[in-house]
Amino acid sequence: ASSIADCPIVLRRLLSKQDAGLGCKCVVKIPFVTDLEFDKFISAPRKSDQILVIFVLSSQNPSYSPFLEWMLQSLYMEKQHGRPSPCIQCRCDPYRLLRYDMDSVTRRKPPLPPLLVRKHAVTPGMVLMYAGGKPLFGGCVFNGYGCSKKDLLKQISQARLDCKMGHFLPESFKFSSIPVENPDQDQLMSQQDSVETISEE
Repeated sequence: ASSIADCPIVLRRLLSKQDAGLGCKCVVKIPFVTDLEFDKFISAPRKSDQILVIFVLSSQNPSYSPFLEWMLQSLYMEKQHGRPSPCIQCRCDPYRLLRYDMDSVTRRKPPLPPLLVRKHAVTPGMVLMYAGGKPLFGGCVFNGYGCSKKDLLKQISQARLDCKMGHFLPESFKFSSIPVENPDQDQLMSQQDSVETISEE
């Protein structure tokens, strides 16, 4: 049986009171995770050292790192080959790949910057790594060297080691120096009746 830790799209449908009966359809492309379900999804019970690798992108400015996006998508297809329900069948994998669009269509009351901009001052092209709902890494350079597949996998291995050692980053760690408006209003995002997200699959 599926759980809220499996598919962010199914969880998003549940939170927005849409029909979730279609189940997971994340066979071809890396699934998106949005502000609506982000906190619930990353903190949901799952394999304790499984790393959630989240690629931050901007759909309105897609030219920042086309190679990195292509590399992640190729890696996703390689890992999910032959899996009819990848979000369920990857439960025991060492890591999972996800996407976060800073320009996803949202309506908030009151207006707020995207969740990950407020929490971590993320920028397009950045990759975040979480385990157990806690941040372990954020950046555009992996393994202190580059952005190749080999470097990414080494960074994931390091994140798993950091997780086992309990070496997490502060929950509100900022990965850049961009100005963030209203950083103390994160609690507003937990009020589901004041947040409406139009899902993008």
